[in-house]
Amino acid sequence: MTPSIAIIGGTSLIKSPFFTSLQPKTVATDHGSVILYEGDFEGHKLAFLQRHHADADKGAAVYNPPHLINHCANLAALKNEGFTHVIAICSVGSLSPSIPISTLVIPDDFYIHSSAAPPSFFPDARGHIVPCLSPTLAPLLATTIAASFPALPLRAADATYVNTVGPRFETPAEVRVLKGCGEVVGMTAGVEAVLGREIGLEYAMVCMVDNFANGLVKGGKLLTEEEFKGNVARNQETVEGVVMCLLRELRGKI
Repeated sequence: MTPSIAIIGGTSLIKSPFFTSLQPKTVATDHGSVILYEGDFEGHKLAFLQRHHADADKGAAVYNPPHLINHCANLAALKNEGFTHVIAICSVGSLSPSIPISTLVIPDDFYIHSSAAPPSFFPDARGHIVPCLSPTLAPLLATTIAASFPALPLRAADATYVNTVGPRFETPAEVRVLKGCGEVVGMTAGVEAVLGREIGLEYAMVCMVDNFANGLVKGGKLLTEEEFKGNVARNQETVEGVVMCLLRELRGKI
């Protein structure tokens, strides 16, 4: 099978001009129908999956919060369409003052909080896997970004993604506990990583720090939704540039 890349992103990346040429396609799976955006990127097959708006049965206009995303259907659709490598773009909170807002983080491990325990594709021993992020794709993402964006703050070693269930942000007390589990916190990618591993997808994350975790900053300042949304908007151009760079630079390397 020829290697091909799919991008999983959140609610804003689909608006990027880089994806305007992709066409929506409904892909049926045993776990539900999924909306993928597929097409050609400079001569190479590409798909974009908007994780919060991918449920074809509900329609693309319906936002599915993290705890209601049909992850099994999403990952199965990429597999069914022949994609081999998945780059997950994630908005995350920093669990460390040493990892400031607008830092890119390439996790090499993940921790799934028990309440966010992922489903499995399999009702039998096939689900008894050793989970991990792609040992080839994740380092390649890190080296490519470091070489192409030398001025960009980057954490690409000893970085663990903590997956909570959502849809709410964490309390300051929860953040104090989670600080011992990893460097950044999000609500989706750990679950995707497990399921991708089950069906043989090479899965890795590119995380943009859009906020300090709730109550982390000195003085216990609480996170606001307005602050979070503002940081997402300010970091969007950087995220788009990184995605474009990766799609170009990884050709022939995977």
